[in-house]
Amino acid sequence: MKRYISAVCILLCACTATQAEEPNYSIEFSEYTTTAVQTTAETTTTSNTQYSYIEHTAFIGDTFCRALSAVSSSEINTADCTAEELEASAADMIGAEYPYVYLQIGAADIAKGTDKDEYASHVLRCASAIREKFPKTTVIILGNTPVKTELEYRTYVDEDDVEHSVKIDPAVRQYNDALALAVERQSDLGIHYIDISIALADKDGILTDKADSGNGVDISEKGISDVMTLLEENRYTDFIRWEDRYRYMYPDFYSPGRPDYTVTNGKVVYLTFDDGPSKYTPEILDILAANDIKATFFVTGWNIDGKEDILKREADEGHTIGLHSQTHEYDLVYASPASFFDEFDQVGETVEDITGIKSWCLRFPGGSINNHNKDTRDAILKELKRRGYEYFDWNCATLDATADASVEYCLQSLKDSVKADHSVLLMHDTVEYTPLYLQSAIDYLKEQGYSFETVDTADPSHFKK
Repeated sequence: MKRYISAVCILLCACTATQAEEPNYSIEFSEYTTTAVQTTAETTTTSNTQYSYIEHTAFIGDTFCRALSAVSSSEINTADCTAEELEASAADMIGAEYPYVYLQIGAADIAKGTDKDEYASHVLRCASAIREKFPKTTVIILGNTPVKTELEYRTYVDEDDVEHSVKIDPAVRQYNDALALAVERQSDLGIHYIDISIALADKDGILTDKADSGNGVDISEKGISDVMTLLEENRYTDFIRWEDRYRYMYPDFYSPGRPDYTVTNGKVVYLTFDDGPSKYTPEILDILAANDIKATFFVTGWNIDGKEDILKREADEGHTIGLHSQTHEYDLVYASPASFFDEFDQVGETVEDITGIKSWCLRFPGGSINNHNKDTRDAILKELKRRGYEYFDWNCATLDATADASVEYCLQSLKDSVKADHSVLLMHDTVEYTPLYLQSAIDYLKEQGYSFETVDTADPSHFKK
């Protein structure tokens, strides 16, 4: 087993003089065995059959590669190998079964601020040297792991003039982007690239709490496991496209499944309230309670802060809680599919923490078809379906969030738009007019023969292109 490791080691040392003079990369080889537990002087590692695809595979790089090896089976260090042993192993390897090589090097270069393109070129040269010596070897360059240190911040102001800060860490991401581009431009070399940060970072490139071992840099056991799964799923993939990263992010953002339902015959209106909770929501809840009506609230994460008791009251009184993004900032929500799912993952986690309810439904800010999601809509819808979520648009509205809103205007808008036997009515519990016209709206709908239900019993209401 050692011969595979050593053969690649000598190649790396030959890539640049700097490495030969100052070897700062270790090499780990992992070959799956049926041994349940392997004990070393320092650690005990349980082999995981989930990663049995790792056979004749070399992980080349820093301590993170040693951690990857430990998850799949054993950890072997070549630090004590002599030059003669390395030469012999290299000669043996020429006629042996060629391994997969995962290459992750250059963390020291990033720390020193080496130019990203120069760094990418250096890594590509190392990968090319391996391919040139062993043309049957599959070489996959791994992106660098994200961190939490040295963060920068970007701010934005929401519609209520509240300032929010968004964490960003451009350093690791820009080096990974440079690697991806370098590999793509040199596709004839037969070298692949996988950005493993997609299994470890949030939408801003920051190491997630679940993947953090506690110091903001080293990867946790859960993070390593997620990376191994990522590698398994993409064993034969050239490299994961940037726009597909979200598939490996937010592992808890999955629908619990929509409950079985039957659509009620006759005329039914589904009252839905967006954007809250707010200071107007309790009065709306009082009106609904007085009329024995259950409604659906599509809540926005940043509005929940300080109003947790209102959200809990919505749930306790039997209303359906849907998700409506974290910030409702269109440029952030629809920046990418990953950004969309990050927004909904955040608000979903908050709702579950406060109410104990894991939501199965959501509503797009601005509706599922809007001017902000033209480039991301199809990918978002495909992934929503895979994650089991149902979304609801609307087919009637009171227009209470428009500049022209007044009690009279909202009631007239309601009368003009409620036409279907099954009507999903859009309202907002964040504007002052809603509690003022709500009782009159309910009275009108009753006069028209409508009953009231939540979206739990509604067929999906989707906009059409």
